[in-house]
Amino acid sequence: MKLTAKNFFTKLPIFLFVIVSISQPESFAYIDVPHFVLLLWNICKYISYIIVLGMLLFIFFTEKKRCIGDIVILILLKIFITLYTEGFVYSDIDNNLRALTGITYLFYMFKYNYKKGTCYTFWFLTLLVALNALTIIMYPNGMYNNGPWENYFLGYDNGHVLVLLPAMLMSILYFEYKRNIFSFITITMCLFSVFKCFSGTTVMGVLIFLILYIATRFPIIRHYLFNKRNIVLLLIGLFISVVVLRLQNNIAPYILKWLNKDVTLTGRVYLWDVAFKSIKQHPIFGIGDSTISNLKLFSLTMFGGKLAYAHNEILDYLVRYGCIGIFLYASVIVKTLKNMKLKKNNFIWYALTSFWIMMMFESYSNYRFYYLYLFLLIIPRINYEIINTNT
Repeated sequence: MKLTAKNFFTKLPIFLFVIVSISQPESFAYIDVPHFVLLLWNICKYISYIIVLGMLLFIFFTEKKRCIGDIVILILLKIFITLYTEGFVYSDIDNNLRALTGITYLFYMFKYNYKKGTCYTFWFLTLLVALNALTIIMYPNGMYNNGPWENYFLGYDNGHVLVLLPAMLMSILYFEYKRNIFSFITITMCLFSVFKCFSGTTVMGVLIFLILYIATRFPIIRHYLFNKRNIVLLLIGLFISVVVLRLQNNIAPYILKWLNKDVTLTGRVYLWDVAFKSIKQHPIFGIGDSTISNLKLFSLTMFGGKLAYAHNEILDYLVRYGCIGIFLYASVIVKTLKNMKLKKNNFIWYALTSFWIMMMFESYSNYRFYYLYLFLLIIPRINYEIINTNT
């Protein structure tokens, strides 16, 4: 049988090889995993990079419409700026290649066969969620030590949402055309993980996702309140009021207390101050993606310099990649908004809104499963009924 792009991106063995090889859990860097397992895993990962990115070049040269050209340029820019400002830093180059490989494979798998894409992705994320929930039960105080935080199979609990929220989304999409109990089991495990670890930002994001899912059942909310303009205005207002003006000093102290935060949002305002100073000093290209540079930047702030990012996605892009980087990132979001049609069952829109609100208080680009968020960011460009219309 002739190997075409469609055959390549929709075969289960290739899906397992590519996605598993680029999804090594954060915990593997800290627990006792045999050296040959890590070596074999890395070899498979490099093979996946070569094959998938080779297929991406083939598609770009053979298809007129380059659906993900802008996000490819964004990731390549991130690599270039890091090379320009810091030289070759393996961890950062590897992180960007992982993201590029992940979004490329998932996007074209859904484009060529969204049903298979939903099924494969659902079961893969369910496995990750189950293993993570198991370690939370077995190690209630954390699976391993890496600073003053609780860490489990998927790593630091703040980063779990990069898997948990897409898993909840895929559970709903999977249930739409294959109604069985497994979707509910996966969502239950996700909710257990969220509320057992109780990371304030993650709890907030998941609650927003569930509230939107329920609230948009009512036409008046769906048509008049939950629309693109209102969401954009909400995000801009949230950024200005909390990050710039710091109005949290005067409002909602009981909410902050419930989320286990103080008016500094667990020291985030100090990180934002440091970020603003860095942006003024390096406005065009930023300081690069290197964790080393970011550790130096934030080393005087909290936890002995172990925080390597600004805890705000917008500020983090400006610090790392300057105005050029944030412009390209914004252009990707704008293109997604243009392709997004707000319908009753547009679950991806709910997930993205939740992520964007969480990203006012967190930045996820350093996490290994960041590619899942980027995938959600571009999947609305696939004009299929399961995404853009009621199922």
